[in-house]
Amino acid sequence: QLSSLFALKGHYTQAIEYQKKILALAITTKNSALQAQTYIQLGKLASEQGNGVLAESYLLKNALPLLSKLKDKGPLILCYRELAYAYEVQELFAQAKWFYLQSLTLAKQKNDARGIIFASMPLADFKCALSDFRPAIQDFSAAEWVAIQAHELPLLLLLKSKLLQAYNLVGDTDKTAQYATECAQLQDILLNPGL
Repeated sequence: QLSSLFALKGHYTQAIEYQKKILALAITTKNSALQAQTYIQLGKLASEQGNGVLAESYLLKNALPLLSKLKDKGPLILCYRELAYAYEVQELFAQAKWFYLQSLTLAKQKNDARGIIFASMPLADFKCALSDFRPAIQDFSAAEWVAIQAHELPLLLLLKSKLLQAYNLVGDTDKTAQYATECAQLQDILLNPGL
């Protein structure tokens, strides 16, 4: 928790120090799952600092071999997503897209609603960054449907906001207006749940 708190504040040195303490403990106790999760966090922190090469090393050389031995594939979804981000930081877009798709495929296989949403959003954001707005809208819309089915209202609001921006970028005024209204209504519901 302390590591995450320091990372949110942009104090990456302290965040990394805490992750390395967790890693040492995980190695001492031979806890493979915790080791893998810690390497994923170290990879994420490296990417957030713009060091995609170091992130790639943590994820490919350390996290993936440990994850391959675990029965729970949930952390693998996250690892693939972090690998995609590490490649995006390095501007290796073909590799980034491949790992975003692997994360999404695995989340769908597990029927993991949050995993699907969290894999679809960065994939769609990635497509927006490449000005592939229509395919991005398809990904956002698919994630929106999953969020509705799973009753993930905060994530649904985020997705509606992203769809609003995407439709605005393609110049679809009707859809932009529709999503602006839906965002306002959902935000009101989330802020005033008892009314």
